[in-house]
Amino acid sequence: MPLKITFISGPLETAGSLYFQMHYQGRIDRAISLGHQFIMGPAAGIDSEALAYLVPRVSIDRLTIYVHHQQLNTVRPHLRWFEDQGGKIIIAGKNHTERDEACTRNSHYDILRYRTEEECRALYGAKWRDRISGTEKNEKRRAAGVGLIWTEGEAKPDIFDEKAAMEEQRFAKDRKKLERKVKGQILQARKNKGEVLQQNQLEKLSKLAQWEVELERVYGTTLD
Repeated sequence: MPLKITFISGPLETAGSLYFQMHYQGRIDRAISLGHQFIMGPAAGIDSEALAYLVPRVSIDRLTIYVHHQQLNTVRPHLRWFEDQGGKIIIAGKNHTERDEACTRNSHYDILRYRTEEECRALYGAKWRDRISGTEKNEKRRAAGVGLIWTEGEAKPDIFDEKAAMEEQRFAKDRKKLERKVKGQILQARKNKGEVLQQNQLEKLSKLAQWEVELERVYGTTLD
């Protein structure tokens, strides 16, 4: 029976595992529970974090990594362990864009998230430049109609789980609080480096203590 395939993509810079926990873990867990298969690239950041999260949780034959031709000699040797365990490597395209296009074309839906302009400005400061990230290109490509189409009858329909939905809503609220916390940490670091912040950014910093308490309550940890 055909299985639904999801393409995981996201930023290269994720500030540790927090970004993954907030924006990916819940959706990946649901895809795991539904028996879906996963494809992704070999990059640092979300690609690597997703692979590390999935390997101990699913049969490795549910995982496929796409690499482009220029990565054969640089990246593939580092994935030998993955192939030795039964994971699949697909060679597609001459560059990142062509590889990602192949990932979209050979999957049914995306698990992705890219930073908003506000988040990028907070993270990169004066170095920020307006651009369309590879992850956003993946989203736009899917919206334009590229990708596999899941038709009724290919598998049992997803069953709505009210308890799980309520739990997801609760965690969504907690993730919002954590997002604010992360932004505050970034602003604090910029201020410590001597950068002059705007008034609204200074106001955000005043809430750091409150966010620290919320973070510890939700995850039992702090952002050191």
